Amino acid sequence: MGSTIYGDDGVCTECGCFKPANRLARTVSGAVPTYQEAYEAMIALKDKYPEGMTWTNFTPYGSQGNLGDAYVWNGGKVYGANRGSHRVIVLQKSAGRVIVAEGNHNKSVHWGRAISEAEVLTASYVITRDPKAYVPSDEPEADKVVESGTEGSLSWSLTKAGTLTISGSGTIPDYSADRLSPWNKPGVSTVVIENGVTGIGDYAFYQSSALSVYIPDGITRIGRHAFYGSQLISVTIPGTVEVIGDNAFHDCKNLTSVTVSEGVKTIENEAFRGCTSLAYIDFPANISSVGAGAFTSCIEMTRVRFMPSSRKVTLGGGLFAQCQKLTSVTLPQTADSISDNMFQSCTSLPVLYIPESVTSIGRDLFTSCIFLKSIYFGGTETEWKKMMTPYLEGSLKSTGTTVTFNAVFDNPFAPDPDDPGDFRPDDGAPAHRHSWSETWNSDGAGH
Repeated sequence: MGSTIYGDDGVCTECGCFKPANRLARTVSGAVPTYQEAYEAMIALKDKYPEGMTWTNFTPYGSQGNLGDAYVWNGGKVYGANRGSHRVIVLQKSAGRVIVAEGNHNKSVHWGRAISEAEVLTASYVITRDPKAYVPSDEPEADKVVESGTEGSLSWSLTKAGTLTISGSGTIPDYSADRLSPWNKPGVSTVVIENGVTGIGDYAFYQSSALSVYIPDGITRIGRHAFYGSQLISVTIPGTVEVIGDNAFHDCKNLTSVTVSEGVKTIENEAFRGCTSLAYIDFPANISSVGAGAFTSCIEMTRVRFMPSSRKVTLGGGLFAQCQKLTSVTLPQTADSISDNMFQSCTSLPVLYIPESVTSIGRDLFTSCIFLKSIYFGGTETEWKKMMTPYLEGSLKSTGTTVTFNAVFDNPFAPDPDDPGDFRPDDGAPAHRHSWSETWNSDGAGH
């Protein structure tokens, strides 16, 4: 580990971090914002950098961008280098994880991804700076347990501040709309599921008031209606989850950010139906099935992308129906069929690429797709005509849609040969890290 060299101004000459004493002095002088000021300043940027906005090493900053040749990182140099690196900004900190905002996540802006404590502690380098007078809570008795109980091999507790913690080993039991979980209470604001819990049962957090949830690695199933109608703002599904059950997040109207990690295989029927604030979704390469109506009536959805994979993907009927603002779709290149009503009433969709692997097209596929002017098909004209029905031909004719055959797929995830990628300290430069503490906490001097 490289030594730390501070300049006359108390700033590390390699990474730009301040000496603990100097950081405290800046805090006292008011140069560092409060937590609330920093949070509000970051959230205000969502209008300028909305969820799903294209962000690569070339745009919006760079040779192909409109915001300048380069973005100057104000946090100082990293490992003594001026080259870029993938950086995230912490928006919120809670038990066991942080919530971040970032650019260049799958080549786009993403708000609300959860990063676990383990991921933070094993990161190749970490640069931190606390806001002025940061404390975990303004309420002295925030962590006081006001209710608790057991459910089989699991224990649960609810604090005065509204943090619900579920611990133990095994699966959270199944419940129902008529028999809700014992922690289903209006004061819950945060749900923390600890390591050792292996599944989330049906209706476990049905219509919960929780704004955030931490789902750890090790969870393999999210049950039916598990978070139906909850107040969640964002959710990260870990890669150990094999199945997201029917209606799991149905009608979560505040849900603006969903991260589906690599490893997730199945999203069942109507899992995210009616999530009216959800702006976009990226599906990992491992996905094999997305059920009927899974994203129906997500009226703010603008972009859908499936990562390239050799795995066959089954798509359910009405999958993106009534997504009225949907303008960009990347279908799985291994799909063999386009299901009934998949894009029904997607009134803003202008263009669609259909891969050569598709051999059948369902009914009422493009009903009310009034702005669909171009379809690019990866196969031949003969193959296309085999899939046509009189109704579909009439539908495309009524909207003036033209079909181009033998079209080449433009992969949005394809690597750019000119892209240097994220900076990695592998060029012989000595590794350099500030490590204010080995524990997951914060005090006046830092993390």
